[in-house]
Amino acid sequence: MSWIEISNLSKNYGKREVIHDLNLRVEEGISLIQGHNGAGKSTLISIMEGLTRFKSGKVSVLGIDPRKEPKKLMEMVSFIPESPVFFGSQNIQEFLNIYTKLNGGNREYLKYYMDTFGISEIASSHFQSLSKGEAQLVQIVASFSTQKGYFVMDEPNSNLDVKRRRDLSKEIKKLKDSSGSSFLIVTHIIDDIFPISDHIYLMNSGKIQLSSDLKDLNSDGLVEKITISALDLPGIMKSLDQLNPIQSGHEIIISGVDMYRIISSLSADQIKSITSIKKSLEMPS
Repeated sequence: MSWIEISNLSKNYGKREVIHDLNLRVEEGISLIQGHNGAGKSTLISIMEGLTRFKSGKVSVLGIDPRKEPKKLMEMVSFIPESPVFFGSQNIQEFLNIYTKLNGGNREYLKYYMDTFGISEIASSHFQSLSKGEAQLVQIVASFSTQKGYFVMDEPNSNLDVKRRRDLSKEIKKLKDSSGSSFLIVTHIIDDIFPISDHIYLMNSGKIQLSSDLKDLNSDGLVEKITISALDLPGIMKSLDQLNPIQSGHEIIISGVDMYRIISSLSADQIKSITSIKKSLEMPS
């Protein structure tokens, strides 16, 4: 089931068009939007949240128009920003207690996430003393304590160290498996999140260039074969040289390699030049 549906969305900042005729359907599960800086990812999240107006198109999150019913949307979806802003004189523990009470969070879950992400150790501190990564984790702890069914996360791991990135991916997967929660995660750091994702969308120059279902296709001893059609075949062939690509006419064929290795090997312009990606299963050679 699609819980986010966006059609023909365009957004300008002055003369600069940051989102251009974007179409997106996000299914339940863990979905990942990957793109380079400046691709329009954060603007897209802000539009979904109802904070940013747009030029044209239609946006629906759980059947709600964010522009018309932002309060109702916030009750159902937890939006987690990349750079949270905290106000007030309370310390971290006081803030989390108030947040949990106002947003229907659970104190047991709050304690669990505080311990898991190391926030219990700094609970008496004030926000002015926090690093960017610690501030990010406080917001994640607050949001996860609500155990909502839907989460939208903007660059949630951009300021986290390797251990915390792994902890975050583990807890996202656990929330999905135990509570059936769905996530849309927008990031350019996909190393730890990619393996737990069900879907990936590649965003470039304000558009969704490609989408892929990442559910495990490698079963029954079969190997996944990926066939790429693109305008820049020579350039892509060169970038994927270590993956043993084979050119067949106007297509590139790669066997036994997952999508992440392909995506991470290509530049933004090469991704933009791709016109289609087909996946199939074949017997190993």
